[in-house]
Amino acid sequence: MNSTTSRYRRRASIFACLWAACVLLGAVTAPAATLTLVPPTGEFHCGNTWTIDVVLDGATVDLRGFSLLIAYDNSIISPYNVSVGSLVLGATCPNFLSWVVPPSTSTLKVDVANLGCSVSGPGTILSIVFEGESAGTSNISVLEGEMRDGTNTPIAFTSNVVSVHYDCAVPVDEASWGALKAIYR
Repeated sequence: MNSTTSRYRRRASIFACLWAACVLLGAVTAPAATLTLVPPTGEFHCGNTWTIDVVLDGATVDLRGFSLLIAYDNSIISPYNVSVGSLVLGATCPNFLSWVVPPSTSTLKVDVANLGCSVSGPGTILSIVFEGESAGTSNISVLEGEMRDGTNTPIAFTSNVVSVHYDCAVPVDEASWGALKAIYR
């Protein structure tokens, strides 16, 4: 065997090893993002609302969009309004927000997408305003979800659970004068 063939085989085997290393290293996933629901606890009263922010940690880069399923106790609180947070609003492109409360469930489905650009943490990506239904305490958590980067690759994430207490000793529902008199007779 001549030296040219030997050199060619060495280069081919080095190339094959480098290619295998790149494939294996490419399979390593980035660390999970952290979504923090803020504040961790709270209390509100009749006629008031309570807002939680979904905050993205600083280690997350290239967030293009996300879908979250938020769980809560619908006998105690219900979503009143959902809006994108300051991190999404500060992006250099428009955004899309859709939210829905499926009937007879204790969940809120939220979809957000940046249309043409990405954002990087830290910052608030979502704000949810709740109103009270009946007195009690409800946990709020991200039941499931998906976050995607600019190449549509999933971004793994973790999140916390928050607790809110709604206190309303007097019902705030509208009632006719006749109905009120009947209650207190």
